[in-house]
Amino acid sequence: MAQGISVEAFNIKHARERFKGMQERAKNPKTTMEVIGIKAWKDVISHFREQSGPDGFWPRLSASTIKSRRKGKKKGGPKILQDTGRLRMANRWKIVDGGFTVKVFNNTKYAKYHDSDEPRRGSLPQRKFMWLSPELESKFAHMLVEYIAE
Repeated sequence: MAQGISVEAFNIKHARERFKGMQERAKNPKTTMEVIGIKAWKDVISHFREQSGPDGFWPRLSASTIKSRRKGKKKGGPKILQDTGRLRMANRWKIVDGGFTVKVFNNTKYAKYHDSDEPRRGSLPQRKFMWLSPELESKFAHMLVEYIAE
C-alpha cells in the first residue's frame, strides 16, 4: 500500500447548516437595517446639537441673522439652523432597496442649500448636517457582519 495521508471532514453537516443560516440572514437584513436607520438618524440629529459638520463647527451666525432671530425663553443664545426647529425635526429615515439600504433624508425645500454644494442664495454659508460620523460607519459594517454570522 502506498504511503499517504487522509483528510476527513468533521462536522460538515453543522457547517452546511450554519452557512445556510448565514445565507438566509444575508438575504433579509431588514431587522438590523432598522437599528442602523435609527442610529444614523440620531447621528444626523446630533449634528444640530453640536452645530458641526464633517469638517468641524459650522460658520457662526452673522450679526444681522442674530438680530432677526425670534426672541423666546431659549437659554444659551441662538442655535445655528434651529430658529424654528423645522429643519432639524424634518430629518427622517426609511429602508429602501428591498431592505438592503437605509436612507436618512430631509425634504424641506431649503435643506439642500445648507447641506449640498448647490448654489446658495446671497451669502448663505454651507452648513452640512446630513453626514455620518466615521465611527458609526465602521460600527454599521460590524453590526451587519455580526447579524449574518450569528
